[in-house]
Amino acid sequence: MAKANKCKKGTTATNNKHFKPLTIIKCSKINLQHSKTATDNLMELIGKEELDVVFIQEPYIIHNRVVGITKRYRTFTSTIGRSRTATVITNNQIDAFLIREATDKNTVVVEISLGNLKFYTVNMYLDITEKLDKYNEQINDILQLANTRGLLITMDNSKSRTWHDKLTNGRGKKLEEFLISKQLFIMNEDSEMTTFQRKLFGS
Repeated sequence: MAKANKCKKGTTATNNKHFKPLTIIKCSKINLQHSKTATDNLMELIGKEELDVVFIQEPYIIHNRVVGITKRYRTFTSTIGRSRTATVITNNQIDAFLIREATDKNTVVVEISLGNLKFYTVNMYLDITEKLDKYNEQINDILQLANTRGLLITMDNSKSRTWHDKLTNGRGKKLEEFLISKQLFIMNEDSEMTTFQRKLFGS
């Protein structure tokens, strides 16, 4: 089965409730808060946890380029503007292609295939200053692109008990309703791990 998002916060959803292919791809999502130290720690964590795919929110950037990711890995991101997301493929056996027409500074869409498994990944940063309707429309377009193929979506910046936050805010409730309307299923696993850690709190 596809194993995704061992982190406690953020949202991971799929369009197939019974998505259990024979091939296993181990994935995780993390918010690096543009930190070089966090990026260095992630490089160690990838080896320790044997991760195949990492969905990064707020990557470490210099001159509008994502940096700090070893060149042994394939990093997919927007080539226009300051990227807020990056998808990193660490497993050389995985075939991966960037879907450019669906990718922008807030969203990276990658087609992944390995053995009998073929699906789209959507790594999406939900800007807290923008209305969710914009992103819902974007997800609608991606759903049409994916058609009957598997789809794995990771998102940030909305809180809901459904994906193991301590509370549900307005954005989280609205996102819940949208995911239900599109028959997308939450895949988050409750965990003590957090996507990033500050002195006073984790998220």
